[in-house]
Amino acid sequence: MNAVLKLDIQDSFEVFQSMAHKQLDESLEKLRPLFEQDKPPTLLEISSALQEIKHELSGALLQEAAHSLNQQQRDQEFFPCPHCGRLVKKRDASRKIETRHGESLLTRPYCYCRHCKESFCPMDEALELSPRKKQFDLQKLALKFLAKMPFEEAAQLFYESTGMSFSDHSLHDFFSSFAEDMSPAKGELGT
Repeated sequence: MNAVLKLDIQDSFEVFQSMAHKQLDESLEKLRPLFEQDKPPTLLEISSALQEIKHELSGALLQEAAHSLNQQQRDQEFFPCPHCGRLVKKRDASRKIETRHGESLLTRPYCYCRHCKESFCPMDEALELSPRKKQFDLQKLALKFLAKMPFEEAAQLFYESTGMSFSDHSLHDFFSSFAEDMSPAKGELGT
């Protein structure tokens, strides 16, 4: 059994590694124009070019790692409903997420229990995904900005530091939602 598990892990890693090499080659190809210029680029131009490919490459690596590390779950056909325990046939569903690594498209099992009339995504739970498109790493960073400055300035600095946009309106909604989640329920303050 251990030998089979090690083989599965090795196969998953090799699939991930192969995809990573392919993605890196595609990203590096986008840097070719820097090497074809008559005049060598400045450090700022090199940095800007790398910044442009960073999120695409990193997001693709995150996406493939999530898929490869959860392949057994992705291959599974039936899942127990967390509400009633009945086995539910899955279908694949895609979901775009954003992290500090960029945008990723996760294809994962989606289940709908007709008995409970509830849907669930086991891989979302396993990965502890936020229900929001922007995942917890971006949310945590956004809250740090919001604690120190006005929404508009926070949105601008958030974009400059991450390359990911978070409009001041979205930040306001996010902060309001966070504040609601953190506030005590009515009647618990003893007043």
